Amino acid sequence: MQKAVLRKCSCNSSWCPTCYKRQRTKKLTARIQQMSYRRVRFVTLTIDRNLYPDGPESCYREIREKKGIAQFIHNLKRTSAHNITDYAWFMEWHRDGFPHWHVFVELEESGKAAMLGNRDLLRHWKRGAVYESYFTTAAHWYNATGYFQKHGYWEKGKKHQAILPDWERVC
Repeated sequence: MQKAVLRKCSCNSSWCPTCYKRQRTKKLTARIQQMSYRRVRFVTLTIDRNLYPDGPESCYREIREKKGIAQFIHNLKRTSAHNITDYAWFMEWHRDGFPHWHVFVELEESGKAAMLGNRDLLRHWKRGAVYESYFTTAAHWYNATGYFQKHGYWEKGKKHQAILPDWERVC
């Protein structure tokens, strides 16, 4: 006799908290855990609200339609002094509805000397501020990626980052 498995949802939307944790988060975490933490740069891309007076919806739609994150990575790969071997990115929301992105950029080089550099990052991201950091230890790496796998967002105590804004919800 087969056992039936009941689930609350099976919409498979990347913004459904149930489906996202069950499917997407695990896949994304497995992908980034294949990267070498010593060679990964953790880049956060934010938005300057003054550039988008119409609000977060117009900002999000413009970046999505112009494939802004893919273009950022493409330009970085093309012009960086470092060889980018892999990357993965994740979008989250600020409380005011504006998006921000966390980008894992894996390089051939490792350590602090292999930082991409704010000047180069800002040359390709003209929509706001850029923050770059790196992982100092394996424990630091697994703390961040393990937290993401469990909760579906990066910063502890900021559950709103994984919730789709009202203007983007269809139902």
